[in-house]
Amino acid sequence: MDTIAARIKKLREALKISKADLARKVGVNRASVTYWENGSNAPNSEYMLKLALILKTTPEYILFGGKISNVKKILNYSKGRIPLMTLSTLKQFLNKEFLVTDFVETKEGEEKNKFCISVEGDSMISQTNPSFSEGSQIVVDTIRKEKLGDFVIAQIIDTDIFIFRKLTYDVDNTILQALNPLYKSLKLDHKIKIIGVVIEHRNLF
Repeated sequence: MDTIAARIKKLREALKISKADLARKVGVNRASVTYWENGSNAPNSEYMLKLALILKTTPEYILFGGKISNVKKILNYSKGRIPLMTLSTLKQFLNKEFLVTDFVETKEGEEKNKFCISVEGDSMISQTNPSFSEGSQIVVDTIRKEKLGDFVIAQIIDTDIFIFRKLTYDVDNTILQALNPLYKSLKLDHKIKIIGVVIEHRNLF
């Protein structure tokens, strides 16, 4: 039967990669690969991209086999849903190289030009509010014009580095400030591009 599980197993065996090696390369434990191959669950969007690269194929093939036309249904924004990802997969998404398989709900009619980020790390954790803990979610608007005091997603130009910071002012410079004092602030200059403004914080805990 041509399923996601069967395609993952077939590709892995064709390349003579053990389950343990595949798990190590993707960044999961061996049990996860077993679950993928027996159909108990499927890789999320972040692991799907890594898996496709290692298995020398595309996320589309793993998900749909020969039914590539179905990909458009996944890439399109749906009513009441926006794409969910992490900062580590944001560049591929913006370049339309990333197959979105995870979504979160939002109000109908407010889907366009927005995406949702699952917060990673502790750079935006504060002893006071607001504080953005790891695993919480932020909704980002790519059209809204940023202003001082906004929380933003920014990219260091010509790199794969994206950061989540507060846009503020310090002496003579506009800076991107982490809420955690252990992290340095960055001067906003021609080397940094604002991608979008955070318009909602969803603390799932």
